[in-house]
Amino acid sequence: MKKYGVPEDRIQTFIESFHGIAIGYGDKAEADCTDCHGVHNILPASDARSTVHAANLSKTCARPGCHPGMSEKIAQATIHRRSGSRGTGTSSVIIGWLRWALLLVLAMTAVWFVFELIARRRRKNA
Repeated sequence: MKKYGVPEDRIQTFIESFHGIAIGYGDKAEADCTDCHGVHNILPASDARSTVHAANLSKTCARPGCHPGMSEKIAQATIHRRSGSRGTGTSSVIIGWLRWALLLVLAMTAVWFVFELIARRRRKNA
């Protein structure tokens, strides 16, 4: 990645994206790196000829088998978003709060589970 000037976190941020998560669960039809970036003509997003340049994203994402009819606004969504980063936009704040809420629910479920096991053991021994 260093050799080509690509940020080294790109694989990790893809794995954490919706497409990466779907691939992780075995979805064979999900988009991978080459579906968006190409194979032999990979260019930086700043290059107007790149398939991932802002002006080309809606066309890239709207390919057959991907997201036909995708709007410009949706195509501009960040794919390589760091899950641990703190953004300043509204969506980043919402995602942060949702992450904390889900962790809280998970922790509460774990505590409930432990108390339920203890209660069942007491009822069985009584």
